Formats: sequence, C-alpha cells, structure tokens
Amino acid sequence: MNSYLPRWSFIHNIVSAAVGRIIIAWDPSVFTSTSVLSSSQHILCRACHPVLSTFYLSCVYGYNDVQGRQELWKPLVDNKVENEPRIIAGDFNPVRSRAQSNYVPDATLAAEFNDCVDRIDVIELAGHGCVFTWCANWSTGECCLRKLDHTFYHYALSIHVEQEVVEGPRPFRYNTFWQSHLAYKDTVSEAWSQRVEGSRLEVLLEKFKSVKVGMSQLNKLAFSDIEGRV
Repeated sequence: MNSYLPRWSFIHNIVSAAVGRIIIAWDPSVFTSTSVLSSSQHILCRACHPVLSTFYLSCVYGYNDVQGRQELWKPLVDNKVENEPRIIAGDFNPVRSRAQSNYVPDATLAAEFNDCVDRIDVIELAGHGCVFTWCANWSTGECCLRKLDHTFYHYALSIHVEQEVVEGPRPFRYNTFWQSHLAYKDTVSEAWSQRVEGSRLEVLLEKFKSVKVGMSQLNKLAFSDIEGRV
C-alpha cells in the first residue's frame, strides 16, 4: 500500500481476519486517526482534524451468513456514539427493504438490520444513481440485484434561538372539527395504512406526512371558504 499511497497512514483488521478484509487509509497531514475497535467485520476509529470537530468512523464489511451478521450488530450497538459525530459506511450484506432487491428479501434479516439502525440512532444518507450495486448469477440471465452498501450518520445537534423571528411557512395545525366530517376516519385510515419501508422512526415520519396531506385535502374540500358556502 505504501507504494501506491506514500506517506499515508493505514488501519486494517488483518489481526481479526486472516486476509485483512478492511483497510482504512488517510493523509496524516490532513487528519490524525486512532483505532478504537477492530473485528473481522468492523473497524471503529476516531478521526481528528485541526479545524473541524472530531468524529468517529465505522467501516463495515459484513459476512454473508446469519450468524456472522448477528456478530456485526452487537459491536455497532455496544459502541454507540451519542455526543459526537459518527459515520458508519460499508457493505452490510443484507438489504433494508423490498426496494433494495429485485427478489423478495428475507424479512427477518431486514428487520434485524433496521432494528440495529434504530438502536444506534443513525440516519441513512440518500443515495443517487443506480439503486442496485451488487449482482449475482448474471451469466445465467437470472440476475439477483441488491443494494448492499449503506452510509449512515449521527450528529449531535445544538439549537440556538435567535432574537429576531423570521417568518416562514405556516406550521401544520390539527383542527378537532375535522372529526365531525364523515370522511375523517377513512382519510386517516387510508393515509396510515400506506406501505412504508425503513426504520421505525422513518416509517412513523412518513405515515405522519401522509396523514398531514390527507387532512389538508379534507380541509380544503370540506371546510375552506365557509363564507362562500353559507
């Protein structure tokens, strides 16, 4: 590696995995980094920048068997970082939802993956470009396509309230009189029953958004321009 990246520094997991499955390289003139935890599927390191804040980086290369993946979830959860920025990236092997595979994925494996994401309080970065990044059996014409690589982040938020109030979009306000309309229950039920995939937090957020859209439409159709209706 030194011949390709002279004067760079490296962290690897060759002690935990015979073939060294993960290698992290960085320019020490930009960052300094120290290894916090290393296993055959995961390296957690702490990176420092002279100007930017310190952050934690987890690089993952998961096994493709059930037992191996269960051994991956535990250190990710046990080493949860709460008060500093953290990035978790790599090939996790399972998918998180049906949209990430052209075949019906194992629901149990997806649930375990999403449960881990919930427990470490991270959010997945939105991807751009091709959805599927892995292919098997391409020579037979029955390709199995999947998205196995994921990047998540956690950042501790600091909220500052300014003295000056800046006008913005009007917030959504729930009106109890909507309940008097005959279409109220059906509108809420239809919005809430829409199929949403992702972590529990992501599912809850999308369902609330669907209810908000439904209530806004009901309000516009049944309760707007009251003076003109009378």
